[in-house]
Amino acid sequence: MASLIDVAPPEGHSPAQGFEVEYLTCNMADVVFTSGRFADQTFARAAEPSQGAPVDIWWLFRVRSGEARFETAERRLHAGPGAMFLISLDDDFRGSITNYDGLVLALPRRSFADVADQLNDACNILLSGNLIELLADYLDRLETRIILMSRRS
Repeated sequence: MASLIDVAPPEGHSPAQGFEVEYLTCNMADVVFTSGRFADQTFARAAEPSQGAPVDIWWLFRVRSGEARFETAERRLHAGPGAMFLISLDDDFRGSITNYDGLVLALPRRSFADVADQLNDACNILLSGNLIELLADYLDRLETRIILMSRRS
């Protein structure tokens, strides 16, 4: 992930101690699905991501437990269990997670070009409503199916 974001332990935690991360990633053509548990950590957009190439990806987060905090030039976001939100890796950001368990869906801009303006408008805010709840249910079920498929392989 170093090509996209700089990750470090939280303040007061020695880097020599490290931190635990347990995750599953599934590349589904253009969309990448990741789920797992991440110990406390801080992160920020890498100063020069991917050798200076633009990072045209949104990350859609679904928080099951723990907390996530993100900050951009315009907005601050504090998400707890049940929250869903979208961030753009093309924008400068920094944040932290605490005992995070959840899902992240990487959405490349080229695959969602027709709705890019709407996705940009939805960045860095907590998403809510019936359609978001339906999406959350779908993502949870997708994770279950991916895990079951990986055990058969």
